[in-house]
Amino acid sequence: MVVLMFVFFFGTFKSIMRQILFTGSIDNNKVVGSLALFLLLGLMWALMYLLILEFSPAAFTGLEKKEWGETFANAAYFSFVTLTTLGYGDISPVTPFAQVIVYLEAIAGVFYMAIVVASLVGASQTNQDNQDE
Repeated sequence: MVVLMFVFFFGTFKSIMRQILFTGSIDNNKVVGSLALFLLLGLMWALMYLLILEFSPAAFTGLEKKEWGETFANAAYFSFVTLTTLGYGDISPVTPFAQVIVYLEAIAGVFYMAIVVASLVGASQTNQDNQDE
């Protein structure tokens, strides 16, 4: 089930990304789409953490395998704390593989802000310049 959800989220992510980055002018839909992308990114990483827990239950401290809903909520919490580089420290990776996945998510969060937000700002500035002419 986790893999199917990941595939669905990834397909949705790609579709929204194309609409945001490769289509015309900036409007409210693109802003909402960029927010949806950020949320999907966090949820995809949460699903990755669930897969890691499935195969290595001791991969994280503070994140135990419980009922699916509770485990997913905790994984999503950890994912968004990592994605935003907030890092409370209540959940942390222990195994080397989990550590690599976690720092890749932190890098993805920074790159998301740099690439998507900068693209939206650049496109908005271009639209503004075109309207001024």
